[in-house]
Amino acid sequence: PVANSGLPVELSVKSGNATLTGNVLSFSSPGTMVLSAKQPGNAQFNAAPEVLVSITVGKPLATLQVATPDPSKGTITPGFAGTSQRELDLKYTMTATPASGMRFVEWRRNGSAHSTTPAISFAMEQNLRWEAVFAPNFALLAGTYAGLLGDGSVGSGDAADQTSFASWNGFVELTIASTGQFTARVTLDGIASSFSGNFSGSTVWPLVLSRPAGSAPLSIDLKLEAALPGKILGTIGRGTDILPVQLLRTAYRGSLPSHPLSGQTHSLVFSKAPTTGYRFARLVTSSIGTASLAVFLESGESPTFEGGIADDGAGNWVFPFYIPLADGILQGECVIPKANTQTAGGSAEWLRTATPGHLWSMDIDGARITTSSRKSLITGNTTTIAVQALMPDGNATVTLQGQWPASNVPTFIAPSLPSFRFAVDSSGQISGSYSKAEGSSRTPATFRGRVFPSTFAIPGTSAKTIGVGHVTTPQGSAPFTIVLP
Repeated sequence: PVANSGLPVELSVKSGNATLTGNVLSFSSPGTMVLSAKQPGNAQFNAAPEVLVSITVGKPLATLQVATPDPSKGTITPGFAGTSQRELDLKYTMTATPASGMRFVEWRRNGSAHSTTPAISFAMEQNLRWEAVFAPNFALLAGTYAGLLGDGSVGSGDAADQTSFASWNGFVELTIASTGQFTARVTLDGIASSFSGNFSGSTVWPLVLSRPAGSAPLSIDLKLEAALPGKILGTIGRGTDILPVQLLRTAYRGSLPSHPLSGQTHSLVFSKAPTTGYRFARLVTSSIGTASLAVFLESGESPTFEGGIADDGAGNWVFPFYIPLADGILQGECVIPKANTQTAGGSAEWLRTATPGHLWSMDIDGARITTSSRKSLITGNTTTIAVQALMPDGNATVTLQGQWPASNVPTFIAPSLPSFRFAVDSSGQISGSYSKAEGSSRTPATFRGRVFPSTFAIPGTSAKTIGVGHVTTPQGSAPFTIVLP
């Protein structure tokens, strides 16, 4: 190079890992070097001031490809997913984090297994590819999943709706082992069919299930949703008819030593309308979240169903049930809010195939039976009984005394409330009325219920439940329970 004076410029490396050969500048390693430029002058021109130029050279870039994981399976350190340019030989660290219900399996490097440690460090090289592999954590997801088949709709209750209900509503139960293998049973048209598979290879499981001669095969398509507490979604089809199915994980315990509903008993009332069509039930849960539902119908039937309490992921414990009866089907879901396990609710459908027109959608109302809350409790013996009832309109607990005579028609008269009457007729039906003065008006209430055909022990006490019922006031309604010590 020459200056504008025409004199040559002298170049030299002032500092840094670089060499100058003629006019060619070479770097021996990445970094910063300082180049000096001088023009010393001559007899005609003065010397020019030295000019220093800093030059920084980085490492060569290479392409890094990191597969973007499905967020429902897991995540990796932000900034690495996708394709990017990185400095060659520079060291980086990435961490894979599994999503709820998943586990980290391994890192794959250029398509081959590399490390089973979630956090890895590596030096950048040309055309490097990484992939984090996740899989369901069956140690956490193992258990039984259950749910009703269909959308739960009973329509208007006409003949077409009854046919659809009878043909399509059913129950599915599936149990997953810690290896990912599962066994399942679907009950439809009164026919129970079993099948099995393995979710460890794929969380999606399609299947065509053959059934007995004369019954159409079922097309089953299930997908395991691993996010805890876990559930299975999918469809079950017969021909061109397809219905959704959702299986919730029952008896989910997480890290708890026992289920939060352990040992609880709920008295339930199934009602078609506020004042008619009552049926009663009793739900008892165990320490591992399994449950037993005993239902008492006016026909005298007392069917039971054994199943599990499920976590719906929306703040509720859910108990799905499917009970074949002598003349139809009773199915539904009982819901217990986690925020208040003293209460229960839900809905049910009851199809009586032997009686046209009897397709009922019923509400479920219930309360936990406890000796401490005493929402409604009758104590005493078979000759003298005292009633303690907390009315749903918020009135204070009142004590009602009466006799249970040999005729099995007890009558209760409250000394301070002579308008109260409570009776059980010879068929076991409970009825009663109550009225309390509220200033210039009176608050009425009606009792309806049924005496059980047998008694049931209340966990943790020596008391026996002999009946349940439903009390209704203008302000609301609540179940009551008859208990003998």
